[in-house]
Amino acid sequence: MHTMVYIAKVAVSAAVVSIDKAYDYRVPPAMEQEARRGRRCMVPFGRGNKLTEGVIVEVAQQPECPPRLKALAHVFGETISLDEEGLALAGYIRQRYFCTFFEAANLLIPPGVWSQKTYYRLAAGLDEGELEKRCGGDGDALAVCLAIAAQKGRIKYLWIIALPLAFDVVVTVTGSWMKIFSSDPKVGYWANYSAAKKALDSGAEKFGTAKSPAEIEAVVRNTFVQGTLSVLFVVLTLIVVVAALIVTIRAINGKRGRDHEDPFVESAFYAPAGLVATPAERALEKEWSDYRSRAKEPASAGASER
Repeated sequence: MHTMVYIAKVAVSAAVVSIDKAYDYRVPPAMEQEARRGRRCMVPFGRGNKLTEGVIVEVAQQPECPPRLKALAHVFGETISLDEEGLALAGYIRQRYFCTFFEAANLLIPPGVWSQKTYYRLAAGLDEGELEKRCGGDGDALAVCLAIAAQKGRIKYLWIIALPLAFDVVVTVTGSWMKIFSSDPKVGYWANYSAAKKALDSGAEKFGTAKSPAEIEAVVRNTFVQGTLSVLFVVLTLIVVVAALIVTIRAINGKRGRDHEDPFVESAFYAPAGLVATPAERALEKEWSDYRSRAKEPASAGASER
């Protein structure tokens, strides 16, 4: 005996005229009461499954759900929705004025409704700890600063840079090691990748926060990319730090490398300190202008004599 499933046809905002049609989405059991014609919704769209706005234009029951059919992400309440007359008018506008159905339906919804609430969700396989981890990572910059300070001969001040650099490197390497090699799927990328791939191969419909096979595929893809990039980034970070330490040690031992910076040149221009020059600054600016004019006169005269 097959269980009947609800399929919603949705006009999405991301569609353009050339691909404007009603896209099918599976209605999760928890949304069956809310998913009605004319309701606004949020759905994953495209290969990246980016959440986009949509309007439900039809809801029907089917004995079977097509494999890997994406599901509705959210259905808004009926406070602001389109009735049958509004849907018919949106269809007429679409045919008459060569626009998408969503563009026509959006004209009938009060301005600002879509901006009243913004919904965010973490990418599959990404947790709050990983977001915090991505906000850090100043080891490369500190290592470069350490090498520059050593090259400049500021040896007695190197500890100011070395202390936070050591702390940052220890935290970054330790965190990366745990995220890469931990056997706990909730922590390690590769452990999560293996568990998600095993669940996908076994035909599982859910895995952790992933509520559909498509989302499980996203977990597999994201954890593989994140694990690979984590290995690459930590290796590159260690290369920069080691190279900076070599330069620093050589500078401490008196073997400084050649300075590739341009020599300091005094500016020949004057400009006020603020956006609007004060009377004193305007007077000084005039003196500088007169000075530059006089400095150019001999060269101009010589050029005219030639």
